[in-house]
Parts: sequence; structure tokens; C-alpha cells
Amino acid sequence: MDPMEPTQRPNATVRPSGETAGSLSGVMSAAVMSTCVFHLSGGRLSEAEPLYRGALAIWEKLPERIELATLLSNLARLCLDQEKYDEVVALSKRALGISQSIAPSHPEVANALNNLADVHAIQGRHGEAEPLYRQALAILENSFGKEHPETAYGLSHLAKLMFLQARYAEAEAMQRRAVVILQKAPRQKDSILATSLNHLADMTALHGRYSEAESLYQQAQTTWERLLGAEHPNVALTLNNRAKLYRKQGRFAEAEPCYRRSISMWEKTQGPEHPNVGNGLNNLALLLMDQGRYPEAEPLLRRALNIQEKKGALSTPLSGQLSILSLHFAKTRAATSTPNPSFEGHCLLERRPQGWNTPRWLPSRTTWQKCVTC
Repeated sequence: MDPMEPTQRPNATVRPSGETAGSLSGVMSAAVMSTCVFHLSGGRLSEAEPLYRGALAIWEKLPERIELATLLSNLARLCLDQEKYDEVVALSKRALGISQSIAPSHPEVANALNNLADVHAIQGRHGEAEPLYRQALAILENSFGKEHPETAYGLSHLAKLMFLQARYAEAEAMQRRAVVILQKAPRQKDSILATSLNHLADMTALHGRYSEAESLYQQAQTTWERLLGAEHPNVALTLNNRAKLYRKQGRFAEAEPCYRRSISMWEKTQGPEHPNVGNGLNNLALLLMDQGRYPEAEPLLRRALNIQEKKGALSTPLSGQLSILSLHFAKTRAATSTPNPSFEGHCLLERRPQGWNTPRWLPSRTTWQKCVTC
């Protein structure tokens, strides 16, 4: 599953209130936050981050309020997209402390808990993530009710974790519940709906229900295009997922333009060195290798590896070694045109774009053992 959450939850912007709203600092902060939202809606994360930090500097000079916790959580999600996990933890813990001191059951407590749980889930500490997700969900249910869109947001987080734990039936049921809630919600919640549709499509694709998955991906893509524009990174994510689906079905001619367009969109909005670009290049290379187009695949894999190295992705042995093996296999086949059965079906694993805003490999333990011994 490769859900890339919007870096900022809908309607989670800082709204100065009371005497703060009437102060010069409050007005300045509100203006800065409006500009942040503008850049985020266009996927321009590098432009949004310094503005967030500028707003934070303003709020640091004021007495602690719940708005500060909201801003810290929003900045944490932005850092999550950039894989700055230590900073995500620090920002989220601070947001958690502020919000708990104001009201232990405030929704901002749930937001901070979800951010912390996301880091645990990304780093494979599922046992630490689950109680945090459940605590956040309980707060949202108590604050808004079981049929509220904010509750659906919490359900979607927990469903993703269950999916990673191979609790597929539970995950799909929970994600479907989130989608049903969101489909009844006002349209300002459509961004959360699009994310949940994308997650549900991942789940149905895993079980071979390709027609349903394709329809769900299309719904997610259409929603994101309407909300965020046709060039937004979230649209690119859905295109990438559709390409994966086509590749599984052997629909290579349909998969390739989807991969190429998603890479182009990520390059434009997130920069040529962003992990999503590297993951997209790797996926496109594997599609080309499926078709025996090894000379075309090799430069794509080299560029993907360079991006991984610059972002520190090769510090994870699994992702690094599998990418290196795939590169070696491509070179060998390009030079000899001789199949290597030890690699086929094992090393040609798809590289996922930021799932929970992070790249990850999802092979089985058996597959990895076959890779390292071939």
C-alpha cells in the first residue's frame, strides 16, 4: 500500500482567536499560514516549510495556546513527507504536551498522537504505533462522534497499520467504513475521502479485484484533480498506483505513460531529487525490464540509486541491496541477453512511493532470502 497523505490535514490551519487574533502578531501569523496553505495546495513543500517556520517563530513569542499545537502538528506532517523523522517526533511530542496541558481530550492531542504513530509505523514498530492510533481514534470518536469525518481520518490511519500487519480483512472493513462516512460528509472533507479511496484501492488490488481497484483509483484521482489541480503530487501518486495495477495485469502500454507522467509531476512539484522521483524511476525501470528493455532501464535505475544515496535510503539494507541487485541484473541481461532465473521474480520488486510519506519495500522474508543467496 502506498498512501501518501496530504502533508496537512484539511481544515487544520492555525486560526488565531481571542485577543491574539486582534494583535499584530496574530494577523501576521494568519497571513503567513494562508500563504503556507496556498503552497501546500500546489504541492510546493519546499516553499511552504520556511513559511511554517516563520509562523512558528511568531507564535513562540505568544503565550501557549492550542493554535501553537496545531501549527507544530502541521509542521510535523510536512517534515514527515521529507523523512525528517527525528524532527517529526520532537515537534509532535511538543504539540502533544501543549494540547494535553490545555485539554487532555482535545482533537489536537489526537493529531499529535497520529503523527507519532506514523513514524513508528514507517520504521516498522507496529506494536508501538497501534496503541497510539487507537488512543487518537478514541479521542476523535468522543469529540466528534463515530460518524464524523475526523473520526474517519483516525479510522483510515489505523486501517493502514492493519494492512501492514497483514490483517487484511480488518483493514479493508475499517477503510470501507471510513469511505462510507466521508462520502456522506461535506465536500470540504473530500481530500480525506480521496486519501481513503486510494488506500481502499490498494487493498482491493492486493486481493486481485482489479476492476474495483481501478475504479477507486480513478475516483481518488478525479477528486484530487478537482481539489488540488492536475499537477499535484497526490495526483501523481494515484497515477503511479494505477500504473502498478496495469503492470500486474500485463497492461504495459497503459502503465508506461502513467509512470512517466507521475515522475514528471513529482519532478516539477517536489524537485528532481525527491524520494518519490527515485521510487517512480525505479518502478518505470522494472516495467521496462518486464519487457526486456534493459538498456533503457539501466540509466533509470542508476538515477534512482543516486537519489536513494543522497536521501540516505541505502542506510536500509533491504531497500539498498534489492536496488543494487536489480541494477546488476539489468546490466547482466543487457550485456548477455541471457535470463538469470535466480533473479527473476525475486529482485524485480516494485519500489513504493512515499507510503505514509516514506518509501519502503514490501517483499516477504522468503523473497529476501532468495535475493541475498542468488
